[in-house]
Amino acid sequence: MSPIGRIFVVLNIVLAAVIFGIAASFLAKNDNYRFRYEEAVRDKDKTTADLEAERDAINEQRQAAERLRDQTLTEKTQLENQKAALEDDIAALNTEKDALQASVGTYNDKLDSLTSSVETMNGTVENTNEARLAAVEKANEETRKAEQAIAAQAAAEDRANALEKQLADARAESASLASQLQQTDAALDIAVAQLGTSRQDIGMAAPPISGAVTSVTDLNGTPIIQINKGALDQVKVGYKFEIYNTATNEYKGQAIVELLHPNTCTAVVTLKSDTTAVMQGDKAATVL
Repeated sequence: MSPIGRIFVVLNIVLAAVIFGIAASFLAKNDNYRFRYEEAVRDKDKTTADLEAERDAINEQRQAAERLRDQTLTEKTQLENQKAALEDDIAALNTEKDALQASVGTYNDKLDSLTSSVETMNGTVENTNEARLAAVEKANEETRKAEQAIAAQAAAEDRANALEKQLADARAESASLASQLQQTDAALDIAVAQLGTSRQDIGMAAPPISGAVTSVTDLNGTPIIQINKGALDQVKVGYKFEIYNTATNEYKGQAIVELLHPNTCTAVVTLKSDTTAVMQGDKAATVL
């Protein structure tokens, strides 16, 4: 073989070795990329499954809170109806008691009159035998009437005592219902807080309450405000206040009460203007 041929053979061997090395390196990198891709796909599938499980859990909690809200509203309505019925019964029992007391007074007057009549008849008996017999008969009749009046008076007093006991029981039941209403209202506060909504949004109108913003705090971009109205002003957790400025006639948003104090409350601004921020001194009202 000529020297040039030998050179070409050597070059071919060298080129073959280089190409083989490049191919081996490419295959190794390709296997590494495929492994990383499959690992990324597995991580994505696991993350998706975790997110779907978390979403299902949140939906279940929301549905449970909504069921609690509906049950609480139903129980509150029933308790209010029972309380109203008991108040009507108490009024009726008071009326009947007053009537019986008046009847007892009438029986007492009649008994006094009959006693006087018996004494008069007893004096007349002494005049003559004939008159005495007639007087004795009449006196016996009057005595029977007096006994009947005494029995009627006793029955009226027994009925009055029974009515007094019924009144006491009705008052105790009314107090129990009032306590249950307070517990129901507290449960409703919990349901409102869990749902993250307001009492107005679930159909419970708030009374007209007007106050002012006394302070504003920013919590991760969410304004937290203090309002100078509290539990003593009939404010409840979940009430929604409209925020505005009377001087500039600007509407600034809405805030829902989350913490309640006797004279103040703390609310989270859930709807705010894009151009005007809520500030100290702004007005807050449940009804515009």
